Amino acid sequence: MTGSRSPDGLTEAEAAVKRVLQADGWDVYHRGLPDFFCVRGAEFKFVEVKFHKDRLSAFQKAVTNAMLRAGFKVDITSLSPSELKAMKSQPHSPPEDTPGARLMADLSILGFSENQATKARDAMLLVRKTDSVFWDGFSDKVARAAFAYIFAVLFHIPATQHQVAEYYGLANSTVAHAYRHVMGDHLDLIQEVYPSVNKESWTFVIRTRTRGQKRRNKILQAPMTT
Repeated sequence: MTGSRSPDGLTEAEAAVKRVLQADGWDVYHRGLPDFFCVRGAEFKFVEVKFHKDRLSAFQKAVTNAMLRAGFKVDITSLSPSELKAMKSQPHSPPEDTPGARLMADLSILGFSENQATKARDAMLLVRKTDSVFWDGFSDKVARAAFAYIFAVLFHIPATQHQVAEYYGLANSTVAHAYRHVMGDHLDLIQEVYPSVNKESWTFVIRTRTRGQKRRNKILQAPMTT
C-alpha cells in the first residue's frame, strides 16, 4: 500500500520519489530539517532551536551543512534556562497592524521589492493625510488595492488590474474606480514620491497596458484549431 511507512518513516510513495531524485543526482534529506522556516518580505531564513544541553543530531548536522553549502541562511539558536526565562518574561509585541504595514505585506506577496513597496506606502499615506474624503469613500482594502495597482503600473510589475482585484477579493470595476480617483485628484501627491510620472505618461502606460491585456485575453479566448 502506498500509505504504509518504511523503517525510516517514508511512505511507499515518498520512498519511490526519493529513489528517483537520488538517481537524478540529488542529495535527499527527510529528517533533520530545521524547526522554523522564517519569511519577512522577500527575506527568508531557517532556524534550529536547541535548549540547554541539547546538541545537533548527526542528521541535523548533515542537513544544516548541506543547506549552508547551497547558500541558505541557517541560524542555530541555543538557549540556556536563564535565557529562556528572560525571553518568556519579555512582553510580546504583535506585528504592526496599520494600513501602511498591511500594504507593505500585500506588495511583498505581489512581487514588489521593499524599496518599491515603501514608495507605494508613502504615497498612500500622503493621500490619506491630505484627502479624508477619499478614505471616507473607500474601504482600507479598496484603497490598498488602488495603490497596489498604481505602483504595479509605475514599476512595471506584471500584476494586472484583474490579478490585483482577485488578490483583494474585489471587482475589477471597484479597483478601477479607486485608482482613477487617486490619479485624477492626487497626481501631484504621487509625483512627490514618483517624480517622473505625469498625466501624459500615465495615460500612455495605462492605454498600452490595457491594450496588451485585451490582446492577451483575446488570444486566450480564441477557439483552438486542430
